[in-house]
Amino acid sequence: MEAIACVADTVRSARASARELASRLAGARIAAFSLEGYLKAPSPPRGVVLCAGGNRAPAAAAFLERAARRLLWPAPALQLAEAIGGLRGEEIETPGQAAGRPPGPAAPERRRALLLEGVVDAARVRALSKTSAPRAWIVESPGRVRLSRSALARLERDGVRWSALVPVRLVALHVSPRLARSPKIRRGLVPPRTPVWVSGAGRRR
Repeated sequence: MEAIACVADTVRSARASARELASRLAGARIAAFSLEGYLKAPSPPRGVVLCAGGNRAPAAAAFLERAARRLLWPAPALQLAEAIGGLRGEEIETPGQAAGRPPGPAAPERRRALLLEGVVDAARVRALSKTSAPRAWIVESPGRVRLSRSALARLERDGVRWSALVPVRLVALHVSPRLARSPKIRRGLVPPRTPVWVSGAGRRR
């Protein structure tokens, strides 16, 4: 039975979405998480429904953007994935297989990257800042990165770009009718063919 995580701004909201989506996700084992709880979980489900079905559209949109930026990291570039898979003796997903955040329209494939196995915390980042390490950082999964939002934003400004050996698989968005009409959820935030499930509507858009 496949495990699917409903991830929302609070566990309460995630549980409400999980109840609403029970019939749509029939046959799946559904778990409810806040974003922070999902990132801290030792082995959370890889398949995720991002849930922003509240009535306050600005807050829901802000959560959706924050969650997508924090969770939907792409797989490493093809050459890097193949090299890492050879070193680790396992098959690593390639960008064509993974469903993380879509790459930029003209982003060149990076051929030099830093593989960071294990937990990436503030102390580890401070040590890396004293080196000339590549700015492409590959981690095992987004949940292995234990950094504050401000620290992640600072690294992004410094040119650090993240990818994950085990990317999160975005199953769908579960949003309010008002948010479903917003172009904000379409502009490079999630893969273009991501299903959008409208809260209370019982239908796919």
